[in-house]
Amino acid sequence: MSPRASAPCLALALAGVACAVACGGAAGPDGRVHSAQRTGPADAAARRALLARVSPSSEAIVAAYEALPTVFELLEGPYTVSSSDTFDGYFRDSAIESVVTYMATGVHEMTHAYAGRMAFQVLAERALPLGDGALALPGDDGPRLVRFTPTFPARELDASFPSELRAFRFGAYIHPATPQLSTQVHGAYGLLDEYAASLAEARAVLDFWPWVRDEAPVDAGVVLQYAVLLDDLQGARAELRLFLLHYVLHARDHHPDVHAGLLGNAELRAAFADVDDRFAAAVDAARALEPEVWALAAGRGVRLDRVDGVLRVDGHPQRADDAARWGAMRAAMDAAPYPEIAASLR
Repeated sequence: MSPRASAPCLALALAGVACAVACGGAAGPDGRVHSAQRTGPADAAARRALLARVSPSSEAIVAAYEALPTVFELLEGPYTVSSSDTFDGYFRDSAIESVVTYMATGVHEMTHAYAGRMAFQVLAERALPLGDGALALPGDDGPRLVRFTPTFPARELDASFPSELRAFRFGAYIHPATPQLSTQVHGAYGLLDEYAASLAEARAVLDFWPWVRDEAPVDAGVVLQYAVLLDDLQGARAELRLFLLHYVLHARDHHPDVHAGLLGNAELRAAFADVDDRFAAAVDAARALEPEVWALAAGRGVRLDRVDGVLRVDGHPQRADDAARWGAMRAAMDAAPYPEIAASLR
């Protein structure tokens, strides 16, 4: 589940900033460039065609999920796994400035769906039992099976997680997250699932830069929303990585049996290393891309910059409290005991 509601994301970016709609891709009364074209691809076929052309690896995840059966025969018997969730269901409207947000959110959620259902497919192919549960995370070389060991609900971290390192995802995934969430039901494996889905979302965002730059209507809102997505993917890695590391630390200190099971799981360690490395590369790519995005925004009447780690729109700080916590999280993960914990997960 992605905690980032699509429409409020743009509202955050526009806090304290006018956003009048003018005509024709010219500067409006607010000095910004606004396109007369206010809609993106309106139908499901057009959206999927755009995703396949711009981010083929993202579309491959969606297509692979859609092609999976819903009934699986495992060693212990049959399982039926179905859902009404669809990629197109994450498009609330056809607002042009929200196209990339909806695309990336849909990819995030379909990655969860893929990981859950593909696990049954891989278990069936390999004649393995379900046991405590499993995920099959999308990898560059195919699905990566991760079978579960015993866990505890992520909300237990509330007792030991530093209060100064809690940004908005803490409430969504740790406490007071709903009991049915995978981070509560499957603990560290649910957190890994969120980490992998957020990586898929980040890669989709990065893939859409050429479309934003070269094909989307010349509009301040489009590039502004894109800058917010680049900022958010960097925060996502900081939060979710720290949640995973702290879960293992908390298990070491309070649940030695769970800790031993996690570190003894070679599938978990390999999957974490793969997602962690690829997410780090995505963050590096986002940071390298920001100056180019900001330059495009300037040409459309929006001044973007970053001061003390906080993204600013025309001098107005965006999510300053969360940005400060993201910086503190990165610093914390570079200090003991987190580097040791990260090393133990590899």
